[in-house]
Amino acid sequence: MNNLQVLLGWLGAVVCVAAGIYLLQYNAVDQSGTGTSWFQIIGHGMGIYFIGKGLFVASQQYKGEPA
Repeated sequence: MNNLQVLLGWLGAVVCVAAGIYLLQYNAVDQSGTGTSWFQIIGHGMGIYFIGKGLFVASQQYKGEPA
């Protein structure tokens, strides 16, 4: 793997984790006052998935394998 692949892999991992944290924080607060909506539930699940995917990509970069 060359340096660009490594850099893009780590950048992808950081973006996935950041997006997951954003979705979890955004959907953790009920802003409408009407209860939990399906969009909030889906966003929360996507946030968890993005964090997991980011950690997976980071583990592959750490091992030196393409994700």
